[in-house]
Amino acid sequence: FWNPPSDTSPWGYLVWRAERPEGPYQLVSVKPPNVASYTDYSVEPYKEYWYKVSVIDSFYNQGPLSPSVHLTTYLKSEPGWPQWVHGKGG
Repeated sequence: FWNPPSDTSPWGYLVWRAERPEGPYQLVSVKPPNVASYTDYSVEPYKEYWYKVSVIDSFYNQGPLSPSVHLTTYLKSEPGWPQWVHGKGG
């Protein structure tokens, strides 16, 4: 999630992702001005990612990048997956 700028009316947002804090950052999504969040379905489990956001105007001029946000992914749990496995010792 991010907070839309209060001093301008952006045309949209660019969402950038990197695997290191210093980059390089790759464009992963373009969002309309009424959407201030992004869900990344292309991440891999047990990896670290850094994200930045920038605004764009109607001429596609890009504003400055936001500070980065860091996250670590984990193995996703699907409904029906066992929470523990019972085994029989030998």
